[in-house]
Amino acid sequence: MSFDREEFRATLAKKAQERQNGMLPVYRMVQAAGVVMGRLMTGSGDWNRYLQILQGQIERTEAAKVLAQTKMADPSIWDARELNKLKSDLIQADAMIAAWRLAMELPTAIIAGSEYAQELIGAFEKEHGHPVSETAQP
Repeated sequence: MSFDREEFRATLAKKAQERQNGMLPVYRMVQAAGVVMGRLMTGSGDWNRYLQILQGQIERTEAAKVLAQTKMADPSIWDARELNKLKSDLIQADAMIAAWRLAMELPTAIIAGSEYAQELIGAFEKEHGHPVSETAQP
């Protein structure tokens, strides 16, 4: 049995459509999460307090990182264990800062993803002429 290019393209297009249909429940979940984030978190005083706490953690960790960098640059420190501890402190500080920044940016990213998911869902519904809820069930 042999296939020509058109059959191959048709098969690829069918598989791409199946993958897209399979992602629709995920798009719906992202869309719903974006609504929740927009209403409950980003506009509330509690969320602003949370961001202040994380910002404070970032600032303290950055100060500790500067201190560790200063100690590492000190030529009087020769002990390998102490140098390794300082290197570990720097790596840990970078990881903690990155994690806290990610936690601060997560709601905004979910809201942006929600808008993108809504666009994809709208395009699917327009293309197929019916709501997604009739096509894919989570």
